[in-house]
Amino acid sequence: MQKYFLILIFAGLPFCILRAQGTVERKYAGVGRFEVEAAVGPTLGYSPLARFYRMPTGFCAALEGRYNFRQRPFDVGLRFGASGHNRWSHRSCSGDFQLVASCLVVADYNIHLLSGLTFYAGLGLGGAFVAESAEETETGVRSGDRGVFCAMPRVGFECWRHLRFTVAYCLMERESSHLELTVGIVFGGGRR
Repeated sequence: MQKYFLILIFAGLPFCILRAQGTVERKYAGVGRFEVEAAVGPTLGYSPLARFYRMPTGFCAALEGRYNFRQRPFDVGLRFGASGHNRWSHRSCSGDFQLVASCLVVADYNIHLLSGLTFYAGLGLGGAFVAESAEETETGVRSGDRGVFCAMPRVGFECWRHLRFTVAYCLMERESSHLELTVGIVFGGGRR
């Protein structure tokens, strides 16, 4: 289901971009240069591995600083995030907690839809540290703590310049990939 959701989002994105960017300079002239976002929400883990059940809902939190370009609807930033969830092995009757901490360089393209409503789509690239207490993996051997590459496509809406709703999928190794749904409060950023 998550794969179909991502395909649907990125299939509709080109149509939104073509519709929205007729008068970019006028719409984004008042945007502030810097903003900081604090976000929290649920993590929907997914494990298509043969030895694990689906992972139940966990938590995620993120702190992100962004630089907004004044004459373009584009911003870049640095995101620090943490998420955690349990997963159950077919051989165990208790859940094993897995914590993922990430540091990503992010970039978003903003599409001004209405006054006070902006759609954005972006990508984050960086590294993640996976700390797990699982006693077994798909191969049957404990893999332990490790660093992995992380890519994070994301889409969302920003309402009233200070409230952001984001859907992001953290692509890592199959055991650790997960979907994040966050609600964030933005400090700074000026008027849009």
